[in-house]
Amino acid sequence: MGINTPGVVALLGPRSVGRTHRVKLVHRLYPEVDPAVNPDHVSHMLHKCPDQVPDPKAVQYVRNDRGTPMVLDNKYYKIHTQQQGLVACGSRIGL
Repeated sequence: MGINTPGVVALLGPRSVGRTHRVKLVHRLYPEVDPAVNPDHVSHMLHKCPDQVPDPKAVQYVRNDRGTPMVLDNKYYKIHTQQQGLVACGSRIGL
């Protein structure tokens, strides 16, 4: 698409204050945990997504940045470099 690194950083930044619906994450946790998920982050994600089949009509979500969820800072980027971010679309850079 022709997006360079600064462009990707700019596009991802607003996700720092966002959230992800649980229904978008469970495929990374069930029936088996995706091996790309940081093992140190699995227990937190299983705590946040305890149901293999969450109610799609319920408002169940997880913050994208669990450290500073409502602050636009560089913590979001740091957690992704540690493979502890929420990436619901199936990307291998985080969870």
